[in-house]
Amino acid sequence: MKHISKIILIITAICVSLGLLITIVAVAAGGAGIAKEIVLGKHFPSLYVNTNRANDEFGIYFGNVSTKENSVGWSAETIKNLDLKYEAGLVEIVEGDDDVTVKVIYRGKNSVSLEGDKLIINSTNKEIINGKGTVRLEVPKGFAFDNVKMQVGAAQVDIGMLRAKNFELELGAGAACIDNIACDNMNIHIAAGEVFLEDAHVENAYVDVGMGNLEYEGIVSKDLDVNCGMGNVFFEIKDREEIQNNYKVECGAGNVTVGDSSYSGLATVRNITNENASADYVLKCGMGNIEIAFE
Repeated sequence: MKHISKIILIITAICVSLGLLITIVAVAAGGAGIAKEIVLGKHFPSLYVNTNRANDEFGIYFGNVSTKENSVGWSAETIKNLDLKYEAGLVEIVEGDDDVTVKVIYRGKNSVSLEGDKLIINSTNKEIINGKGTVRLEVPKGFAFDNVKMQVGAAQVDIGMLRAKNFELELGAGAACIDNIACDNMNIHIAAGEVFLEDAHVENAYVDVGMGNLEYEGIVSKDLDVNCGMGNVFFEIKDREEIQNNYKVECGAGNVTVGDSSYSGLATVRNITNENASADYVLKCGMGNIEIAFE
């Protein structure tokens, strides 16, 4: 037998063995119906792993990515706060009709509930490897929350319109595109992801960036506090001049630029006071870059 034929037979044997293993696991996990579907190739199966550390359980499950859509809605008068946790997938907040509506297309565990006046959306199933979900929140035009808190991991966040007194976003390694947001207080924490804000109207802004990136275009009418580790932060502030603010600049090995002035060098600390200033800017940079521009 030729060498190439032996290699082909070995590969075939391995494939057959894997096929039998998949069949056995599928029967144990979901029954003969799932095994039949996989063996016959009726649908290309998706694989995800379930681990329960508390009970030391381990399971492998097969099946198709669900495109099932669930929708639930409430009148706008009953909701004042939003608490959203999403590990992976797509999160959308867009303008809708008269009610507040949540639409979920998912594979995995999702929960949507109203506790008092707080809308809670939770999808933190880290066990899913394939088949990420989508949640879409539709709010009426002009609707405003009191408090919005969003915690997302590797998710993509697209916000087309949002009004809130307080807005807080914690982002892991995902990305967020936020357009047309207005709030009294904005608090954004970025680990290694990216956040882009356009046409933003904020009174007070606090930004904490680890190794990620943030770009802001809009209005900051009062105080700005930026803490940047090894990432990059860029603010293009409209309707305000550099001399309208006081500045406290702390720079490690990075660089801070405010208007036409640049501050860099190891352990640089500068306090700049302007007469008749109405806001305080605190800019702390480790090894990254902070740039504040005025338009």
